[in-house]
Amino acid sequence: MGGLIGVGIIGMGAIGRTHARVVDSIPGARVTAVATSGKAGFGHVEGVDDTVWHGAAESLVSRPDVDIVAVCSPSAEHARHAMLAVEAGRHVVVEKPPAGTGAELGRLADRARDRGVQVSVVSQLRLLPHPRHVAALLHSGRLGRPLLGEIRLHWHRAQSYYDAAPWRSSDPHAGSLPNQGWHALDLVSWFFGPVESVCAMSATLAHRIEVEDTTCASLRFRNGALGSVVTTTATPPGRPSTIALFTELGSLTIRDSTVGRWDVRDDIPPPPAEAETGSGAADPALIGTAGHRAYWCDLFDAVHSGRAPTVTAADGAATVALIEAIYESARTGAAVTPRQEVTR
Repeated sequence: MGGLIGVGIIGMGAIGRTHARVVDSIPGARVTAVATSGKAGFGHVEGVDDTVWHGAAESLVSRPDVDIVAVCSPSAEHARHAMLAVEAGRHVVVEKPPAGTGAELGRLADRARDRGVQVSVVSQLRLLPHPRHVAALLHSGRLGRPLLGEIRLHWHRAQSYYDAAPWRSSDPHAGSLPNQGWHALDLVSWFFGPVESVCAMSATLAHRIEVEDTTCASLRFRNGALGSVVTTTATPPGRPSTIALFTELGSLTIRDSTVGRWDVRDDIPPPPAEAETGSGAADPALIGTAGHRAYWCDLFDAVHSGRAPTVTAADGAATVALIEAIYESARTGAAVTPRQEVTR
C-alpha cells in the first residue's frame, strides 16, 4: 500500500479523539471519516475537521478512502465493530479490551487471516523504550529467572465518570480490570509469559455501578513465578500504577510506563533516561500520547511494508484470557487456568 493512508475512527469519545490527534500529527496519514452516535462536539478535534461524519459504523467501513479502521467505541462493541471492518477488507486497530472472551477474539483473528488483513490491539506501552528494554532483558535471560510480578493500580474515578457514559457502569467489559488495568496486565503477561493458574476476588466498593470497581488476584505463571494483581477505581486521590518485577538478579519498578527503580546487578544496563509519560490515575484525560504515536508509526510502517505490526491480535490474546480467568475465579471461588484461543 502506497500513498496517503486513510483512517476511519468508530467512536469519538476521549480515546477516539486521542487517536485522531495522533494520526493527524503523522505525515502520510489522515483521518478520513468518523462514526459517532451524535454530532455533539464534532469538528472541534484536531485531525477530524475535514472528515465525513457517519452515524453508523457499517457505512464508515465501506468507504474507499478508509484503509485502517480504529475501533474506539464502548467496550462491548469492540469485537463487533472490528469484525465489520475485517469483513469489509480493512486493517483494524481495536482499543482494549479487543473482545470479551478468547473465543470471540479467536473468531476475529481467524477471519482477519482469511481476508488478508491485520488486526492490531492497542497495547501502546509495548512500543515505549522502557518496557521494551525490560522485555528484551527478560526474554534474553539477562535478568535471570523471574520470581515475582506485582501490579498495583490504585486509581480513582468519581461517580460522575460513570454517569457521563452509562456503558462504563453496565458493560461487563468495563470494570477496573479490563478498562483501567489492561495495560499493566498486558505488560506483565508480555514480560513473564503465560499464566498457569489464577485465584481472584472482586467487588463494587465505592460506586453505584453494575460492574466491579476493585479486583484482587493471585497468579502462578507457567515458568514457576508468582504474581499478584490489584486494580481499582475506588481509591482517592488516585496514584500512578506500578509494576514491580523481581528476578534472581534483582528488582525493578515501572511507574505507569517508566522505570522508576532499578536495583539490578551492576553489569545489567538500566533503560535509557526518558521523561515520564502522563498518568491517568485520577483523570483519564491526562494519559500521555507518546505511546500512541509510537504505536501508529509502527502500524503505518507495517501497512506500507506488508509486515505484521508489532502488536497483533495474538499479542492481546493472553491478556484477554487472563481477564476472563480472573473474572471466572472471582465468580466461582475456584482456581482457574486461562484459556488462550488465539495463536500466531
